[in-house]
Amino acid sequence: MNACEPSDRPVPPTPPGDTDIEGMVETLKALAHPIRMQIVRLLADKSAFGLQDESCCARSEVCVCRITELFDVSMPTISHHLRLLRQAGLVDSRREGTWVYYSLRRDVLARVGALLMDLAAES
Repeated sequence: MNACEPSDRPVPPTPPGDTDIEGMVETLKALAHPIRMQIVRLLADKSAFGLQDESCCARSEVCVCRITELFDVSMPTISHHLRLLRQAGLVDSRREGTWVYYSLRRDVLARVGALLMDLAAES
């Protein structure tokens, strides 16, 4: 058998310290869409998107109404993308009346960044 041919061998074990590789893969998948990546960028720095006004949102949150205004897609589409980001653990949400406010889970994003930096540093 050629080394490049597929085999029926199982996937090698996860290296020590990488206990949640499947969770990390799901997180990376969630980031792998232009709208979701832009939502994460918005939540990371809403002032870069022109949202300095704090009248509707706390400093670290953005209301779904404001998120929807910034994209040329429907509210259900934005809700779908936000749900995927929430399921991946990248954002938190809280409901206040009829509105939902989203904030970035910077700790999760930092773990993704650390993993990528570790991979880039490996020889």
